Amino acid sequence: MDPSIANPPRKDNEENKVDEADDKFSVDRPVWASETSTTSQDLAPPPTYDPSAFSAPLNALPTFKPRKSNRVSVLSYSTDATTPPMTSNSPPPATGPAGTTPPPGGIKLPPPPMKGAGSGPAPIPYTKGDFRTAEIVNHWNDPPTQIFEKGAKNGESTAYDFGPMNTMLTAIIKECSANVPAPQKRMFEDTTKRLQVLQDQMNNGTVNERVVTPLGDMIQALSSRSFAQCLAIHAKLMQTEFESEGKWLLGFKRLIDLYASLPPPS
Repeated sequence: MDPSIANPPRKDNEENKVDEADDKFSVDRPVWASETSTTSQDLAPPPTYDPSAFSAPLNALPTFKPRKSNRVSVLSYSTDATTPPMTSNSPPPATGPAGTTPPPGGIKLPPPPMKGAGSGPAPIPYTKGDFRTAEIVNHWNDPPTQIFEKGAKNGESTAYDFGPMNTMLTAIIKECSANVPAPQKRMFEDTTKRLQVLQDQMNNGTVNERVVTPLGDMIQALSSRSFAQCLAIHAKLMQTEFESEGKWLLGFKRLIDLYASLPPPS
């Protein structure tokens, strides 16, 4: 038997050898890594400057030239001699005092009058009735003296005789007090306290003069048991005098209702 057939060559070994040869790096230096001589290249010198080339010293501040204006004034006049100057319709300037204009040609005005110490009207002499020399008795905002008089205070009516009215009112209060129901005792006590204010005014003569006449009519109507007339008078007083007389007016209304609930005397 042929030994070459019995032992064929190993191709795997050959391929491995080729691969190992390819894996080895080349030790040759590349072209770009080759050293070049510096003498073969011309190096440019570094830039330099001459300080004398500048007109200003180095430590001087910068200067700026004024910028030329490109605006053209509309009111500017032409410098050409052939162009007539612009004219305006304004009046000529005044040469005299302020607010005057020069007269037409050929007319002369007299000079203005001189202001001296004796010019102007003579001052008016003081007289006895002149307000400038009058004696001040009362100032313009002084209150009248009548309000300080005791008899005329608040329009009080001291000339009226309130005896009969007070007597009738006291009789009505006593009659109601004797017949008032027990649940209304406390309300009646408050009513008598309010009416006591009116009775004190009648005893002192300090009842408001505007209330005297309707008060007499109201007490007379209540005494005669004319309750409709008494309530009508009371309603008018509540509209006009409640601010100053409201305390006893409320008590009088309770007295009317209580007296109307009592049976008339036999």
